Amino acid sequence: MRYLGRISYGVFLWQFVVIVGWYELTGQESFSGGLLSTLAVCTALTVLLADLSHRLVEAPALRLHRLRRRPARN
Repeated sequence: MRYLGRISYGVFLWQFVVIVGWYELTGQESFSGGLLSTLAVCTALTVLLADLSHRLVEAPALRLHRLRRRPARN
């Protein structure tokens, strides 16, 4: 659950792109059947892309933000 929480923004970001891309790639009409196979492939691709975008974009940006933030002076 922590892992999915960590990549949840990426899942939100990529899910639509993956679904549309899958239908374009296969030439299948949207919502015309094959739900389980489409769900399995799209879920796997979405999680993969979400993980990559978290590792390559989100995590480095968070580290950079923490490095640039200076402690408050009293």
